[in-house]
Amino acid sequence: MPTNKKGIHKNIVIRARPEELFEALTSSDQIVQYYPVYKVESSWRVGEPVIYQGFFQDIDFVHNGYIEKLIFPYTYQYKYWSDYHGTENILDNYISISYIIKPIKNGSHLFIKQKNIPAGNFFNYMNKVGWDSLLRSLKKYIERK
Repeated sequence: MPTNKKGIHKNIVIRARPEELFEALTSSDQIVQYYPVYKVESSWRVGEPVIYQGFFQDIDFVHNGYIEKLIFPYTYQYKYWSDYHGTENILDNYISISYIIKPIKNGSHLFIKQKNIPAGNFFNYMNKVGWDSLLRSLKKYIERK
């Protein structure tokens, strides 16, 4: 059966230890400094909720999800559903995001995997512009610290 869901793979090298990068990805106070969100709520434990609230292209959004994997300082993975995507709030429509950190000389190599994205404008934007912009913002934030 054909599917209209897609995936994105991106990566970036950041001059920061894996521990610093992991902390930036899993700290509610830090995330709002570099991503287009104004509030992040989570206890940062596997199985617990993670909620991102933000504003993008003149639209307020809420990403409601849960943490699937949290392995300090190498992996943060969660699934979420967003009112921004225009889909029904059912598990089949949850998008998965994985951050995988590999230590390298003088820093970290961050790999992003985003899966189960509906084909169309949102996928096209995230694949061509969105993730590149988000990763540049993260890099700028953490390398400036």
